[in-house]
Amino acid sequence: MHQPLRVVFDFSCPYCYLLWGYVQELRRTSLVPVEWLPWEINPELEPEGRALQPGTPGISQPDQLGASLGLVPSARTVLANTHQALAALEFAKDLGQGDAWLDVVFPAHFVGDRDIGQLPVLLQLAQEIGLDAQALETALQAGRYNRRLLDNEAYCQEHQIEWVPTVLWGQEKLLEGVITFSVFKDTLKTLF
Repeated sequence: MHQPLRVVFDFSCPYCYLLWGYVQELRRTSLVPVEWLPWEINPELEPEGRALQPGTPGISQPDQLGASLGLVPSARTVLANTHQALAALEFAKDLGQGDAWLDVVFPAHFVGDRDIGQLPVLLQLAQEIGLDAQALETALQAGRYNRRLLDNEAYCQEHQIEWVPTVLWGQEKLLEGVITFSVFKDTLKTLF
């Protein structure tokens, strides 16, 4: 078994959504071990998020980088506060459901235009994948996973990570920022 790629990401980043989709595409034909490291890139964002104006660069306009794979983010209306969605990923990981959480949250946010900054939306998504929504709500309200998110922030600062997504192999930065599928696939060919 190969060491996993580590992907630093935030659910609010459309390029992270694309990278998630690239991983899904490659997993159709080969094993791509990935460890997703959540990093809240807008920690100052108010809990209710922020309304987006039409045409906000890099956020609300569909990105054509993933069009050939069917990965075209919808024009979203809200920049969601992702703190609880990222903490919920840690909850899901503890139960062996981290990938399932990613697989439901990314499409809900980028295709369904669901506001993943809202607790009722997260609880509904949890139910969709068979997680105990009440236990998740209790964990989020208690801030049970806040320390992990802070530790991830410290890791990113220590390793001078500036962009999401950032793909790491061990401690080496392989790719960061806007990544095309072909570059991602070609980079992985050298590793696996």
